[in-house]
Amino acid sequence: MVDQKQPIAVTIDAEGKFFVDQREVAADELILVLSESADSKERRIHVRGDKTIAYGKVIEVMGLINSAGYTKVALVSDSSNPSPSQATPQTVTR
Repeated sequence: MVDQKQPIAVTIDAEGKFFVDQREVAADELILVLSESADSKERRIHVRGDKTIAYGKVIEVMGLINSAGYTKVALVSDSSNPSPSQATPQTVTR
């Protein structure tokens, strides 16, 4: 069975702000907001970070999401630096 639901986008912008889809969230509320947005821990989550932030910060967020039990977490890259809802995924599943 193919997962028909759109992935949830987690974005870290150039200022270090966090977004779940287009909703800005505090860093310490990220997992809570994900649990409200995802109907299961199997929901796909795409993580992307602005090209100016440290790569380690993106990996830290991916690890946090993964340690909360989400199993389909992927890093998304896009060279055009789009807004949180516009990137075309090129995923590397973790």
